[in-house]
Amino acid sequence: MYRLSRFFISDVAAGENIVQNGYFPICREGEQADHGVLFAQNGSCKTTLLSFLLSAFCPEQRRFVQHLQSGGDKSLDQYLIPGRPAVVLINLTVTAEPTLFEAEPEEHLLVGQLIYRHKGAAGKIDRIYFTSREETLFDDLRSAWPDLSSEEKPFTAAREYIAPRVTSTTSQRDWEEHLEKLDLDPWLVNRQVDFARSEGGIKDAFKFRNEEEFMGFFLGCVTDLDVAAKLRETALQSMEKMRHRPEKKARLKAAWGLREKLSEFEAISGKWRGAGEDTDAFRMRLGEAHRLLTMAKAAAADRGKEVAGHITEATESHDAVTLRLNRTRANAFYLESVKFAREEKRLKEQVDAASEAYAAGRREQASLRGAGLVAKIRRMSAQIDDRETALSDKDDALAPVREQISVRSSQYHHRLASDRDEAAKERLRLKEEQQAAGSKRRTIEAEAEALASEVETARNTLTRCTTLIDAAETSRNALGLTPGQAPEEAVEGLKADQAQHASRREEIIASLEDLYLEMEESKQLWKGRQRDLAEGESAVRQAAETLDKEKTAREALQTNRHLATVAGCSDLSPHQPDLASRVAEMLQRKRNAVAEQNHQRFTLDDEIERLSTTETLAVDADTRKLLAWLQEEGFSPADIKAFPDYLAAEYGDPQVVARFLEKDPGRFTGIMAKDANVLEKVRALSTPAWLTRPVVISVPSSLEEVARCEGHVLAPADASVYSPSFIETRITELKARRAALVEALVSEQAVLAEMEHAARLLSAYLEQYPDESGVQALEGRLTEAAQRVEEIRGEIARAEETQKVLLAEENRFNGEVKGITEAEAELTRRMQQLVGWQTQYGELAAWKQSLIDENRNLSAFAGRKTDIRESREALGDEMTRLVELLARNEASVKRLDEKAELVPQGDALLDEDQKQEAREMDLSALASLYADALERERRVAGELGIETLAAELTELKAKRQKEAAELERSRREYDLDEALVEAWASHTDAERAERVEALAAMLEETLEQKGAFAGKQEGILREKQRLDLELGRWKGRGVTPDVSADTLETEALDAAIEGCAVEGSQLREELMDLETRQTQLKSKADMVKTWATSLALGTARIKDYSPVWDEDSPRREWPELVACANPVVAAEVFLKEVEEVIRLEADAVAETVRQHRVMSAAFDRLQVSLSDEKLKEALPAVVDELRRHDAETLGAQSTAMVATCRDLAENIESDLARSEKFVGSLIGMMLQHVKECHQKLLTATRITMPDDVFIYGGKAILRCSRRLDFTRHEEAFRETIDNWLHELIEANRMPEVNARTGNMLGAELMYRLLHAATGKSEFAVRLLKCDDTGRRYEQVGKDLGSGGEALTTAVLLYALLTSMRQKRRNRKEDRLPAFLIADNPLGVCNRSDFLDAQLKVARAMGIQCVYFTGINDTESLGLFEHRVAVRKSGKRVQIDGVDYNHLEVIEQNLERA
Repeated sequence: MYRLSRFFISDVAAGENIVQNGYFPICREGEQADHGVLFAQNGSCKTTLLSFLLSAFCPEQRRFVQHLQSGGDKSLDQYLIPGRPAVVLINLTVTAEPTLFEAEPEEHLLVGQLIYRHKGAAGKIDRIYFTSREETLFDDLRSAWPDLSSEEKPFTAAREYIAPRVTSTTSQRDWEEHLEKLDLDPWLVNRQVDFARSEGGIKDAFKFRNEEEFMGFFLGCVTDLDVAAKLRETALQSMEKMRHRPEKKARLKAAWGLREKLSEFEAISGKWRGAGEDTDAFRMRLGEAHRLLTMAKAAAADRGKEVAGHITEATESHDAVTLRLNRTRANAFYLESVKFAREEKRLKEQVDAASEAYAAGRREQASLRGAGLVAKIRRMSAQIDDRETALSDKDDALAPVREQISVRSSQYHHRLASDRDEAAKERLRLKEEQQAAGSKRRTIEAEAEALASEVETARNTLTRCTTLIDAAETSRNALGLTPGQAPEEAVEGLKADQAQHASRREEIIASLEDLYLEMEESKQLWKGRQRDLAEGESAVRQAAETLDKEKTAREALQTNRHLATVAGCSDLSPHQPDLASRVAEMLQRKRNAVAEQNHQRFTLDDEIERLSTTETLAVDADTRKLLAWLQEEGFSPADIKAFPDYLAAEYGDPQVVARFLEKDPGRFTGIMAKDANVLEKVRALSTPAWLTRPVVISVPSSLEEVARCEGHVLAPADASVYSPSFIETRITELKARRAALVEALVSEQAVLAEMEHAARLLSAYLEQYPDESGVQALEGRLTEAAQRVEEIRGEIARAEETQKVLLAEENRFNGEVKGITEAEAELTRRMQQLVGWQTQYGELAAWKQSLIDENRNLSAFAGRKTDIRESREALGDEMTRLVELLARNEASVKRLDEKAELVPQGDALLDEDQKQEAREMDLSALASLYADALERERRVAGELGIETLAAELTELKAKRQKEAAELERSRREYDLDEALVEAWASHTDAERAERVEALAAMLEETLEQKGAFAGKQEGILREKQRLDLELGRWKGRGVTPDVSADTLETEALDAAIEGCAVEGSQLREELMDLETRQTQLKSKADMVKTWATSLALGTARIKDYSPVWDEDSPRREWPELVACANPVVAAEVFLKEVEEVIRLEADAVAETVRQHRVMSAAFDRLQVSLSDEKLKEALPAVVDELRRHDAETLGAQSTAMVATCRDLAENIESDLARSEKFVGSLIGMMLQHVKECHQKLLTATRITMPDDVFIYGGKAILRCSRRLDFTRHEEAFRETIDNWLHELIEANRMPEVNARTGNMLGAELMYRLLHAATGKSEFAVRLLKCDDTGRRYEQVGKDLGSGGEALTTAVLLYALLTSMRQKRRNRKEDRLPAFLIADNPLGVCNRSDFLDAQLKVARAMGIQCVYFTGINDTESLGLFEHRVAVRKSGKRVQIDGVDYNHLEVIEQNLERA
C-alpha cells in the first residue's frame, strides 16, 4: 500500500506567509515510511499545506480544505501568487515483492501538480497534474525549482522541465481516472478531505444516525463500490424492465380476487343470462316460426297460384284430351270406314272376280256349247257337202233355185242384222239413260244421305241440347238459388260475401296486430315493472341491509369493553365528538407499552443469542476461528482445543481454572496442543493470512510451572464464569425472564389487537356513517323504497289483469276468425259449385238457341226431304220405264235370234239393191220369199227325183242354221272364246259334257262365293254408312279425323284401329285421371286456401317477432309446413307449437325477472367490492369499466369480464414468468452481494487490535450480535429479495451506491434478510468505546464519548475500514493510499494512551498516520519517531512588490529506545 514518504511544496502563500522550496520528509532518510507528524503553530500554513497536499489527489476546488473549513469564503487562487507557479510534489513509496538483492524493495510514485495563477485575469488558473515513476525527479525538480521560478515564463519553463519525465494531464476527470488506475483510491483521500473539514474532524465524519446509515457507510468502504454500482445499475435496468412488476403483482392479486367476485356474480348472472337466453331462444324460435310462416305464406301463395295454374292446365288438358279422344274416336270411325271401304272394295273385287269367274265359266261353258254347236255345224256341213256332192250332177237345174234361196236367205239375215243393230243401238241408248238415271239416283241418294246426316246431326244436337238443358236446369235447381236469381248473380253475391269476409278477416288481423302490440306493450310494461320491482326490492334489501349493518356495527361498538371504558358508559354514541380522539390516545399508550416490552425482549434475545453462539470457553473470535482452521487442516479436537475448555475439562473446579487463567491470561486464553508433537505440527503450518493478532499455542503444564505475568490482572469476581455450566445457567435464566416477558407481551398484544380492532370498528363506522342524520336518512330511504315496491306491485297486478283481458280478446278474435274461415270454406264450396255449373253449363243460352235453330232446321229438312222423295219417285218411274224398255229390247233381240234360226244363213253376196230390198222388206216377207224359194227348190228336186236328198239337204241346212243361230246368239251373249271353241270343237261330246259338268259345279261354287261376298259387301256397306253417319256427326261437332296419309297408305289398318282403340283407352283413362286430378286440385285449392288463412293468422300472432334464420336454425323441430302430407293439419300443429313457445317465452320472461332481482342484489354486493381503493389502483380500467355497467349490461358481459380478468391475470402471470429469469438472475446477484457484504461484516468483527495496545489489546473494534444463515434460509432469503425488489419497483427507488452514502444497496438487503430470518431490525453492530474500561461497546448510532474517545474510535474504525478495503480485492498488488492525513487530531485528542492506540492499530493494519497539528504536547509528539516542524524563519521575501514571511521546515528525530 502507498505510504507518504515526503512531499515538496513551493510558492504557496497564506496571508503574509509564504512557503518556498518547502521540503517535508515524513520519515528519516533511508527508512521506510512510518507515522509522521507535521507541527506548525497557528498561522504557519499548517492547514494550507494540508489543503495543497490533499488537492493533489482531489483537485476539485470545491473540495479544497481551506474552502471547506471557511464555509466557502476561501478559494484556491487566494493561496497562489499571480504570475508565479506553485508546485506540489509528493513522493509515495510502496513495498514491492522481495528480490534477490532486497528483502523489502521499495517502489516510488511521484504525484504532483503545477498551479499557475495568471496575472490580470482574476480567477484564471492553469493546473497540470502529473505522475512519475522516477524517484530522482523529486530531488531534481526541488533543486531546479528556484531557477525555474525565476524564468521569464516560469510556468512554461517548469512545465517543459517536467514534461519528458512525467505523465500529465490538465483534466480533473482524466486525473481522477489516472489515479484510480494507479490504485490511489480517490475515495479514501476524499474521506480524508471530509475529515479535514474541521480540526479533528474525523470524529465528526464517523457519526451515524442509526445502524443502517453506518452499515451503508461501512459496506461502501469495504466492498467494491464499482461492483455494487454495477449491480445497482443492473438492478435498475432489470427494474426498468420489471418496473411494472409490483404493479403487475398487485394487479395479478387484484385480478384473481376480482375474478373470484366476478365468478360469484357470473354464477348468478349466468342464471339470469340463461333465463334471458331462454327468452331470446324462445324469441328466436318465434322468429324462426315467423320466418317459416312467412315462407309458408309465400309458399301457400305460390301453391295457390300453382294449383290454379294446375287447375287451368288440367282443364286445358282435359279439353285437349277430350278433343284428342273425340278425334281418336273420329279417327277410329274414319279408319274403320276406310277399312270397310277397302273391305267393300275387296269384296267388290271378289264379287267382281267371282262374277268374272262366273262369267268366264259361263263363257267357257257357252264356248263349250258353242264348240258342240261348231262340231255339229261342221258335221252337218259335212253332211250337207255330202248331199250337195250327191246333188252336184243336178246342180244345173237346182243352181238358180239355190241361188234364189241363197239370196233370200242372205237378205233375211241382212235385215235381221239390221234389226239387231237397231235393237243394239236402242239398248245402248237405254243403258245410257239408265246410267244417267242411276247417276241422278245416286246424287239424290247422296243428297238424301246428307240430309239424313244433317237431320241426324240436328236430332243429336236437339237431344244433346235437351239433355244438357235438362241437366243444367236440374243442377241449377240443386244450387239453391232464389227464384229468378241467375247463377252469375249468385256468383257475384258470393264474391261480395267473400270480399266482405276477407275484409272482416283483414280487420280482425289488423285488430289482432294492434292487440298483439298492446299485449307486447303490456308485456314490456310488465317486464319493466318487474325490473323496477327487482330494483326496488334490491333498494329495499340494500337499505335494510345497510340499516342492519349500521345496527350491527353500533351494537358491536356498544358491546366493546374498550370503547365502553373510554366512553364511560355501555350505550355510547359513536358520533360522540371526542370519542375517536380518546380511543386514539388509548391506543397510542398501549402501543408505547408494547413497544417497550418488545425492546426488552429484543435485548434479551440479543444476549441469549450471543451466549448461544459461544460454543467454547474461548472468548476470542480469532481463537475460535483458528481452532476451526486447525481442525480443517487435520487436527482432531482431542489434539487441539481452547485452553479454557481444556482447563475446565481437566480440573473441573472453576477456582483452579481461574488461577490458571489469571496467572497468564495471554497464554490460557489461547490454544492448547495435546503434546509437543502436535505443537511441532502446528508450528510447521503457514500462518493464515486472515489472522490479525498473535494467538498462543502451548502444551499443558501444571500450575506451578506457570509464571505469573507482570502487571495487574483484572479478574471476574465470580470464578464460575469459567465453568461450562455458567453459559447454560445464564441462558436458562435469560430464557425464563424472556418467557415471562413474552407471556406478558402476548397478553398485552392481544389487548392491543382488541383495542386496534375497536379503533378500526369505530373508524369504519364513522367513515360509513359520518353523522347521525345519515342514519336517519337510511330509514327514510327504506320507507320510501318499500312504498315504491308496493306501487310497482300494484302496477304489475294491473298489467297482469290487462294481459288477461287482452288474452280473452285475442281468443274472441281467433274464434271469429275461425268462424270466418269456416264461412269462407262454405262460400268457396258454393262458389266452386256455381263456377263448376258455369263452367259446365255456361252455354245454356247457346244450347237453347241451338235447340230453336235445330228445330227450324228440321222443318227445313222436312221440305227438302219431300223434294228428295218426289225426285226419287220420279226417278224410280223413269228407271222402271227404262228397265221395261230394256226388257222389251232384250225380248226383241231374243225374237230376232229366234227368227234367225228360221232361215239358214246364205252365202250369197248381196249387192246394194238386194240389201236395199232386204231393208225395205220386213223379216216375215223375206222369210216368206225364202220359203217360196225353198218350195220351188223342193219342187225342182221333186221334179228331179232328188226330193228326199234335197229334203235332207234342206233339213240339214235348217238344223245347221239353227245351230249356227244358236252359236251366233251364244257369241253375242257370252262373247265366246273362239280359240276355246275351236279347241273344244275337235273334242268329243263326252269330253265336252264332262268339262261342262265340271264347269257347272265350279259355277255353282262361284255363284255361292259371289253370294257370300255380296252379302258381306252389303253388310259392310251398311256398317260403312253407319260409320259415315258417325263421322258426319263428329264433323257436325267440329271434330274431323286427322289420320295421316302414311297411315292410310298402309294396308294394315287394324293395327292403326287397334292403336286408336288403345289410344282411346289411354285417353279415356287419362281423361278419368284428369277428372280425378281436377277434383283433387279443387280439393287442394280449398286446402291451400284454408292453409293460407291459418298461416296468415299465425303470422299475425307473431308479427312482432322479427323473422330469423341463421346457421343455428332450426332451434326447434318445427313441423314441416310446406313439404308435408297435410299442410292444414301441419299448420294447426305448428300454431299450437307457436302458442306453446309463446307460453314458454312468457315463463322465461318471468324467470328472467326473478333472476334479475337476484342478480341486482349480487350486483350491489359487487359494487361495494369495487369501491376498494387498492382494487381501483390496481385495475382502474377494469373497475371503471365495471362501474360503467349496470346490473343488466354487466350480467350480459360477466363471462367476458371474468375471461378478461382471467386473461389479464394469465397475461400478467405470463409477463411475470418472462421476467422471472431477470428476477432469478438479479436475485442471485443480490444474494451473492449480500453474502459478500455479510462476510465483510463478519470479517470486520473478527479483526482485533494488537495485544500491545493498552487496555484494548485483543479487543475487536467492531462487534455484531446477529448473523445470517444463508444455508438454512436461502430460499426464504430469495423470496425476501424478490419481495424487496417488488417494493423497490413499486416505490420506484433503488438504494444508493456512491461514495457519499456508501453501499446502501447491500446494507438494506442485509437488514431485509435479517428481518426475514430473525424478525430483528438490527444486527446490533457495536463499536468499541475507547474509555478507561476497554470493555464497553456502544451502538454505532450512539455518542462514542468525549472528543478523544470519539476521535480514537474514529481512527480505529478508519484503519479497520482501510485495511478491509485493501483486502476486498484480494490481490496483493493492490496499492491503496495507506496514509491518513489529519488536521490537528491532537487538538481534540492529546491523551497519549489514545494516541498510542491509534498509532499501534494503524501500524498493525498497514496504515500510516500523518498528523498536522499545532499542539505542542510533548508526550503526544513523543510517540512519533520523526517530526517535521514549520516555522517562520524571520526572513522577508518580496515578490512583485509584496512582502511575505518566509516559512522554514525543520526535522526532529526521536531515537528509539
